[in-house]
Amino acid sequence: MSRNLPLIGIPTLEVVAAPVALDKRPLACLLPAGRGRLAVAWYHAHQTGWQATGSPHVTNVEELSASIEQESLIAGDLTASERSLLQNNPLIRLVSPALSTRRPGVLAELAWNRLRVGQVNDLRSLAPLYLHIGEPI
Repeated sequence: MSRNLPLIGIPTLEVVAAPVALDKRPLACLLPAGRGRLAVAWYHAHQTGWQATGSPHVTNVEELSASIEQESLIAGDLTASERSLLQNNPLIRLVSPALSTRRPGVLAELAWNRLRVGQVNDLRSLAPLYLHIGEPI
C-alpha cells in the first residue's frame, strides 16, 4: 500500500479453470472444502477464456455427479475415489490431473493479463470468499 502498487484479486477456482482447453461443454472446477465437501464453480467458454456462470457453492461428489445432466468437463484437486465416482456418470469428462493442479505460473499469467489491460482492484474490494461459514461440526 505504501508503494501504491496495483493489486489484482484472482479467485482460486479461476486458476483451476485457466489451463483447461476451451470447449463447448460447461466446465466445473472443484477444490476440497474439508470434511468430504467440494467447492464448485461452473464456467462456460468465452472468446477470452473461461467465464464463471454463477457463484461458487459447496457440495459433495455424490451430489455433484447426480446433478450433472449434460455433457460436462470437470477439473480440480480430486482424490482417486472422487475421480472414480465421477467417472461412473457417462456425461462427465474428467480433465487430466496434470491440468487440474493449481500452478503459481497460471496465477501469475492471469494477473499479468489483467494488469496489462488495467483491471486492478482497490484494496478495500478484496476479501476472502467463505463458502461454509458456521456449519455444524
